[in-house]
Amino acid sequence: MKILNKIFLFFYFISTTSVALAYEVNADGIVLPTNPPRLVNDFINLLTTEQQAEIENELVDYYVSTSTQICVVIIDTLQGKNIEDYALQVGRSWGIGQKDKDNGVLLLISKNDRKVDIEVGYGLEAHLTDYACRSIIQTSIVPNFKENNYYLGIKSAIYRIKSFLDAEPITADYTYSLPQTKENWFEKYGYWLIVLIVFAIPLFVGFYFGIKHGFKGTISASSGGWSSSSSSSYSSSSSSNSSSSSSRSFGGFGGGSFGGGGSSGSW
Repeated sequence: MKILNKIFLFFYFISTTSVALAYEVNADGIVLPTNPPRLVNDFINLLTTEQQAEIENELVDYYVSTSTQICVVIIDTLQGKNIEDYALQVGRSWGIGQKDKDNGVLLLISKNDRKVDIEVGYGLEAHLTDYACRSIIQTSIVPNFKENNYYLGIKSAIYRIKSFLDAEPITADYTYSLPQTKENWFEKYGYWLIVLIVFAIPLFVGFYFGIKHGFKGTISASSGGWSSSSSSSYSSSSSSNSSSSSSRSFGGFGGGSFGGGGSSGSW
């Protein structure tokens, strides 16, 4: 009976492992990159196809304009490994970033372990510090992931990563807020001034002279409606932009290196 139980447990372990790992790993159990390579590597379909394509296009555009490679890797389990070590091995073995610049960023998500890690290449550590990565995880990723808003959390994290990378290190903002612009006097009151000049004054003048000269008539006014629409920077629905329908081509990783800078967290 004990032998049968051992055999059953053996085959159960093999079957559950094969189901859990629906992607290729190397000898150390580290996930291998896709072929052809992509910047968004969702091995468990946590995101929809449209969401993956949209984020891929955004990251490819950023790579083309800056040469910085921000890579997203989503797996189901770490197989008992430490997420910081796992992410560091992914960043190094994949070669995320440019070899001469070490300008790669890795966002690793392990869904079943409910853990996330951001690793930063040597060349970006002055911009994207450990404290910045921790802030991104705690304020952008964790709250959204707790509500199963994975797309929103990832989009928000990418936005903040790019914000840190594009800012001078000394002026980097660790608080999460969309850029605010100070309105001048005309931007604040100009609309009402135009309305006053175009409509109110002529109406008053016409009415005044009509009364003064004894004219009788009717004044009719027609009003049109204004409609406005607003959308969140990180809508949970897929973008309707045609560029989101298919992923743009990514040439491949450039051999960048990582030294362990970044942070991790759980939700």
